[in-house]
Amino acid sequence: MSATPSNVGGNTSIQELYDHIQTQPIRPGMLLKGALGPQDGEWCTVTLEDAVGRVPADEVTALDTGSDYEFFVQTVDTDVFDLSYHKAERLSLWLWLEALQKSGDAVQATIVAETRGGLAVDIHGIKGILSLMDLEAGSSRDINELKGRQIDVGIVNVREKKGQVVVSQRALTEGDRSARKAITLANLE
Repeated sequence: MSATPSNVGGNTSIQELYDHIQTQPIRPGMLLKGALGPQDGEWCTVTLEDAVGRVPADEVTALDTGSDYEFFVQTVDTDVFDLSYHKAERLSLWLWLEALQKSGDAVQATIVAETRGGLAVDIHGIKGILSLMDLEAGSSRDINELKGRQIDVGIVNVREKKGQVVVSQRALTEGDRSARKAITLANLE
């Protein structure tokens, strides 16, 4: 049985779904890897696996010609694909933040300003919010002392539409504390 949109259902295996996705044509919203080619006026060519795309030259001025990069497919025409390097970078960053949220791993954030009830942090160019209650126990609450400081935080919530991330420093230490507590209790038994 082949997996097509009309018959994808309860009897379709994961492998069949994966094979179906792999055979889909290039469409807007996809991330594709391609080699950056020479500049031709306002555009640079991008050589994809079996197609050619173009990206605005002003997006790739700092990149090396001939190297492979990820590009976001914006539009699909019959002859060429319009791509964006900046959108691909941003999408990759959001996907990375979502993966960090799922794994519970720490990420480094820089405290940049005070907000109502919390602090504004910068995580690789993305605005984050850190509640004062989510600061590590014993941390200073003086914004002048905290401003510019880099701290490890855990991702609590990703709000891509609002362009912000909710982070917590306590989430990291509470997780460590609960893990240590579980190990200690297991050793006591």
